[in-house]
Amino acid sequence: MRKTQLAQTVIEISHAFHVMDTGLYMRPCAGGEDGLQACSLAGDGDEAFEWSVQDGSDFSATPAFMSHVANEMSMIFGKDAIDYKLTSHAAGVLRFSQTGKPFSGQVGDNRWLLTGFGADGLALAPSMAEDLVDSILN
Repeated sequence: MRKTQLAQTVIEISHAFHVMDTGLYMRPCAGGEDGLQACSLAGDGDEAFEWSVQDGSDFSATPAFMSHVANEMSMIFGKDAIDYKLTSHAAGVLRFSQTGKPFSGQVGDNRWLLTGFGADGLALAPSMAEDLVDSILN
């Protein structure tokens, strides 16, 4: 299985970006925990981990991940990590299809599915979602 983690920061960016050398990516988000404050979400891809249903679903970003993101952001933005106000945002299992390719389409009466992006969801899901919505409405 693969797990991804996200941290939230108060740094405001206008566009998503991905640092190819380190794997760090960031994207704007709708608002901070209060829903009003500008924020961004940061991650660095995914990693292998062992998990079973008995482990439950308490996925949260690890302290090691948070430290890693703070260090990466310091190199990019040139500030101390304290300025970023990093908080654990989310973590979870990445879903992959059996073919390794995303799936988008109708799976039943009035049921549509968009899934299986794995680590490419940030890059591919928005445009594929637009295409799916367009196919549903037209």
